[in-house]
Amino acid sequence: MNLVDLKDGNSAKISFVNADDEMLERLYSFGFFVGKKITRVKSGPSNSTIAVELDRSCVILRRDEAAKIEISQI
Repeated sequence: MNLVDLKDGNSAKISFVNADDEMLERLYSFGFFVGKKITRVKSGPSNSTIAVELDRSCVILRRDEAAKIEISQI
């Protein structure tokens, strides 16, 4: 299951980030680490963008970026 599959308002735990080195570095700079709790706050039209909360910060990801973040239910 990846972040795209999570419903708005639900939380999960990051289990894996399947990205190239450049994307991985960008996501790490925002705090996207394995084991962290992530909450999907709201999605844009047709899920083209997804707003998530991570450590009291809000980050907006594109759908293709969110698809690279594997999650597991808490």
